[in-house]
Amino acid sequence: MDLTPGLRRVPAADLADVGEDEALAARIRAEIEATGPMTFARFMELALHDPDGGYYRSEEARPGHAGDFLTAPEAHPIFGHAVANQLTEIWGRLDRPDPFVVHEHGAGGGALAEAVLRGLERTRSGLIDAIRYVLRGGIAWRALPHEYPPWQTVYHYFRAWRLDGTWERLNDELRQLVRERGGRNAQPSAAILDSQSAKTTEKGGRAATTGPRN
Repeated sequence: MDLTPGLRRVPAADLADVGEDEALAARIRAEIEATGPMTFARFMELALHDPDGGYYRSEEARPGHAGDFLTAPEAHPIFGHAVANQLTEIWGRLDRPDPFVVHEHGAGGGALAEAVLRGLERTRSGLIDAIRYVLRGGIAWRALPHEYPPWQTVYHYFRAWRLDGTWERLNDELRQLVRERGGRNAQPSAAILDSQSAKTTEKGGRAATTGPRN
């Protein structure tokens, strides 16, 4: 058996064949026209997690051997085993708390979690009995509890209220209500500024201070 390492070169994709989700692209353009320039974070939120057209919301395989790409945990479990060894060391340095909770955000199909747990079993680490491994995915609209309306309806109003400022107005009203019930004015009458976080100049001495202003 030839075990000589080598590189697998995949031809570059023809962007004309990739195409786009026309409905999602139209929603992105409409939001830009309605609210102005869009941040990169917001664009990626829609491109990846939009319930109707986001990359990770598709029924097609995305990450994984049958998908578009592989992440390190999916390529080989040795990555998860290395993480397991690191977690065991951290757990020991913290005097072995029980439970020891690990949160993995963007867990995908759970390949990393499986490799970590198998790595702990393989080394017979005592952490295997104390670890609580919590997987967290992306925007799980489809996972709403059954007592809610259909997720499409909930997302529609969530998005509409965010765009028209409803959420911000609700937050303001609730804040005022809480202040009034606590016997305070609805609006704050003073603000506190931490002077240590107010940066002036890199220079010290008199150059870093300013005199009183009229």
